[in-house]
Formats: sequence, C-alpha cells, structure tokens
Amino acid sequence: MEINPKRKLRFDETYSVDKFIKHMNTDKNRQFRLASRPVGDITASNFEYREELIPEPSDGEVLVRTVYLSLDPTNRIWMSDRPQYMPPVQIGQVMRGVVIGVVEKSKNSDFHTGDLISGVLGWQDYALALGNTGLGITKLPHPLPCPLAAFVGPLGATGFTAYFGLLDIGQPKAGRLLLYQPQLELLALLWDKLPRLRVVV
Repeated sequence: MEINPKRKLRFDETYSVDKFIKHMNTDKNRQFRLASRPVGDITASNFEYREELIPEPSDGEVLVRTVYLSLDPTNRIWMSDRPQYMPPVQIGQVMRGVVIGVVEKSKNSDFHTGDLISGVLGWQDYALALGNTGLGITKLPHPLPCPLAAFVGPLGATGFTAYFGLLDIGQPKAGRLLLYQPQLELLALLWDKLPRLRVVV
C-alpha cells in the first residue's frame, strides 16, 4: 500500500513521526475488503475498495495509522476458507495484513501518540487495536536500531519464517543442496544468508 505516492520518506533511526504525520491524508480511511474467495490467482475482483470515516478509540484502545503494509504469501491462505493456523478472513471484512504503524490517538496507558508499532491490522489506512477489538500490537524500540522497513522484512514474519523454517525444520547440513520453489523467492533471499550464520551449506 503506497501511503503517499507524491513523497518518498526515509524511515530509519532518524525517522520523525511528526514529519510523517504532516504528509498523510487524514480525512478518510481507505480500505480493501475481501469481496470473494479467489479460485486460482488473486484478481482485483476479489477485493472491494471503500472509504470510511476514521474510527475513534474507546477506553483501552489505540488508533493506529499504517506506515508500511506487508504483502506476504500467507495472504493467499487467509483469503481461503480451508482450515489454517488463523481463522479465515470473512467475506466483507477488511483484508488481514501485517502493519507497521504509528499511534495517532491512545486511550491505553501502555501506548502514547507517536509510538511506532507492529501488528496484524489489515489493508487500511487506520485501524483500532487492543481493547475489545482483539487485535494486538507490539511497540517497536525507540530509538530504532535499524531501518523501520526491516520490521516487515528480516525482522518481521518473513524473517522468522525463513529462520525457523530453514534452521529448525530444514536442518541444513554441510554438503547438502538447498532447493526452493520460485514462489518462495523472498524467503530464499534470507535463506542465502542464514546458513553462513550457523552452518556451511
């Protein structure tokens, strides 16, 4: 999701939340909702685009604005109704997605305006988290130890999948050939680095 196509901002340890806030469209909440379950490849017709009012947090909740949205292979599984590790996204619901965001408003004492967070919040500009929503979020460290985008890459779900999938499940050993499917190219980029940390492949 391109939050602001007119301006490219650099998100790193010098990232300024105040600077980013000034370049956001703040009068509506753009959303993509699941309109139908894909058969074969995902198409635009599987989604419905909506613009809604920005929600207000209740007691215990925070309003999060999306900075980065991670598009991952697991999105395809979430769109199906087959048994999986999380409940499927229901028709009409905002499409699920891993988000790096900034707290806009807070009625939760553990989070403050300007905090950077990560969580599974969906394909939308704004989302409510905590409280009765059931959507948990994690506060990112301050100051950031790395570029912010790393938290949807090597330090996010993709990185964890690559690390534990290769080292705990794959258990590579010296002299063995590592093969992967083309669909897993993003994981393979990380797999290429991991064996050098633990073993020589």
